[in-house]
Parts: sequence; structure tokens; C-alpha cells
Amino acid sequence: MSVPKSQDSSKARLQKASYSESDLLCTVLTGTGRGAVAVVGLRGGRALEVLSQCFQPATAVKFQSGQIRYGQWIGLETKSLAPESVVVTPISDDLFEIHCHGGPAAVSRIISDLQAIGATRVRSGHPYHGQSLLLAEADEVLSRCTTSKTASITMQQRRSGMLKWVQDHIHSFRDSAEWGSKVREEASEILKRRTLGKVLTEPFRVVFCGQPNVGKSSLLNRIVGYDRSITFDLAGTTRDVLAASTVIDGWPVELLDTAGIRERAGAIEREGIDRAMQVAETADLLLLISEPKQSDQLFAMMKLLQRDDSASFHPNMRTVLNKCDEAENGDFSQFASYDYLVSALHGDGIERLMVDMVSDLNQLKLEEGDPVPLTARQNHVLAKIIDAAGEHDRKRLLNCLMDGEVG
Repeated sequence: MSVPKSQDSSKARLQKASYSESDLLCTVLTGTGRGAVAVVGLRGGRALEVLSQCFQPATAVKFQSGQIRYGQWIGLETKSLAPESVVVTPISDDLFEIHCHGGPAAVSRIISDLQAIGATRVRSGHPYHGQSLLLAEADEVLSRCTTSKTASITMQQRRSGMLKWVQDHIHSFRDSAEWGSKVREEASEILKRRTLGKVLTEPFRVVFCGQPNVGKSSLLNRIVGYDRSITFDLAGTTRDVLAASTVIDGWPVELLDTAGIRERAGAIEREGIDRAMQVAETADLLLLISEPKQSDQLFAMMKLLQRDDSASFHPNMRTVLNKCDEAENGDFSQFASYDYLVSALHGDGIERLMVDMVSDLNQLKLEEGDPVPLTARQNHVLAKIIDAAGEHDRKRLLNCLMDGEVG
């Protein structure tokens, strides 16, 4: 059996170092640390033979370069260890990538099995030879992904996505307004996905703000499913910013519970309020929370959170009425100005609130291979491509996007 050699020059190659083609090499391609997915590279003339001993594909189809093969890593200890779910991707007839769970146990098992069969683990130096900066950045981002959804998006960028978009335009370069206009328009669309790229490695920040004792802490506890925040029926209980990490619809989310905001406060409480205001400015989503007894003060609260340098509010703010179960006679008509009516105590309205927290992210529907900027550098170069004066400048910037920094 053999795998047809890939004609894609962008594909990764394990560094030969001082080894010959007959040697069997393995290495961990992703960085050290927590991650949803880890990638182990296997290279050598016996790579396919070794895989046939340890990997049991779900379908008996001949390996083809660039395909994705799901199956079970049965390894050598078939009696004492349960199989690991893995994905194997052939890059060429002697180079394979094994994608497994990002935890150290799964990686260690695969490496141990490969070494037991005779593979030499390559530890020093970067495992790739001649790869583009875009690929290196995708590898670094992949090592920091914490959910399968974010890892899947990053892997698309590694296999096609941004890399293919840049290569296609470099190869099709024409010193014409038509070529330049197309690159500029597509770069503008790609840059709209920068928030999505950011969330691949940094959780989506949702900040809870509101007056004291409206149930911000209880609401956070209800969403994460355990008591992360201190709750007590006393105004000003939360004096600092408390954070809790969770996953909503596959997206990593950080919930931040802030001190109650009010105009009259003592020195210690004032410090907590100042921190709350600062954190609110950094929010990807700001939830302004109130409760029935204070519902008439919603606009006053919004004014307190108004930005100092303008008459604008936070660009992504939603209003939430907690304790809706305490509304007199169950009459909700007076609360029509609120975006959400919820009860942290009973769970009413919580599911809809959680779905809508990440609705903006989910609205960025990606087709297979759609480019997503993964780093601040990529965002920076894309912005320069949009503003470039001519087609030759755009081509130069595309090359910089592929392989180097831009000043």
C-alpha cells in the first residue's frame, strides 16, 4: 500500500535532521499545555505499516493524501486500555498526522506505542521544515484551543482557509484594478471575522453589571451550574470581580460578576464599583441586570455606565430583568423595555439567555475553507491590504501575510 505524494508545497514536513529516509520519526506537533486537540506527526518509510498495527479506521478505504480518516487508536495494550478516538490525515506516502484528545494521557499513549514499535521521538527544534508563518501561527493557536469547535475552526485554517486564500491570490496576480478590487473586497469580509478568530484562544467575555442585590451572583451560579459566586441578601456583598469559565454551544465563555453599582457608596464599596466600570468597558457582551423593585431605575443605571468620552453606551449591551417570579400578579407588561426576563432561582428564561449570549458568534456561519484571521498580526496585515494604494503593494502584503511581519 502507498499513499500518492501530495503536490501541495504548503504541507508540513517533519525535519529530516540527521536521520535517513528509512528511519521512523514521531513528534508532538502541537504546543505543550491544555488543548481540545493534539497532533502527533509520524514520518518514515514504515509509517503506513506502523499505523496498520495501531490504528483501526472506521472504513476500509485506501489512504489518500489530504483525506481525513476517523477511527480508533487500539495501540499495543489492547487488553488493558480502551481504544482512543482519533483522526488520521495522510500528508504523503511517508508522512501522517494523528489528531487525538489534547490531554497528556492520550498523547503519551500514542507516542509510547510508536516508540515501542521502533519510532524515534524528535524533541529538539521545530518539527516542520520550510512552513509558512501562517501555518506556524495556526499551530500555536491550535495548542491553546479549549473546545472541539474552536479546534475544528483552527484546523480548517491550517489545512486551507487563510493559507489557500493567500496562495490563490498570489498565484493569480495580475496588475489590474479587477484583481486588486477582488482582493480588497475579500480582505474586508475576512476582517469581519476577527472576533471569531479572537475567541479561538480567548474566551468570550460576558460581564454582569447592575445595582446591588439584583441577583447577579445567583444568575452567574445558575448559568455555570455551581456556586462560583458568593450570594447573600445584603447590598454590596460582591466587592471584587469574580470570574467563572464555562462553554456555551461549543464556545469558551468567561462570565464576570461585578460589584453592585450605585451612586451613593462608601470608600471600600466605591473601589469595587470602579473595578466593575473598568471591566464593563472590556466586555464582549455587557448584561445590565435589574429586578422588579428597581425596574424603574434602568435608564439611570444605563447613564451610570455611559462612556465618559461620548453619549454612547456599550456597543453590545443587553438588559436583563432577574427575579421575574417576584413580579406583582405576574404582570410583565411593565417590563417590555427589557431584552430578557429571567429567574435565577427557578431557571425561567435562562436557556434563551445562554443561547443569545453567543448568538453573534453563531451568526458568523462558516463554509468549509472560509478564511478566518487567527492573530492580531493577521488582522493588521489584512487592514493594510484593504488600504493599500496599488496592486503591487497588495501582492507584497499578501506575501507578508504568508511569511513575515509588516511594519
